[in-house]
Amino acid sequence: MKRIAFVASATFSLLGCDHTGALRERAAFDLSCPADELALTELGSRGVQGVTGCGRRATYVYVSHTGWVMNTDSRRRP
Repeated sequence: MKRIAFVASATFSLLGCDHTGALRERAAFDLSCPADELALTELGSRGVQGVTGCGRRATYVYVSHTGWVMNTDSRRRP
């Protein structure tokens, strides 16, 4: 049982890094903003992130087998 927990933990750790990179890439496209100008904020849980950059803001939710999906519109902030 401990072995399964370790493998699951290691897998999630590795996926976490990849998920952030994929989120930056997706948000850069959606917000028309270079990835290095985006700020990520964890919102409540590991699968929900706020992204801010270039005067825009959006919320993304991670969906298994799909990836990051924008959960708000990306209007310019006032």
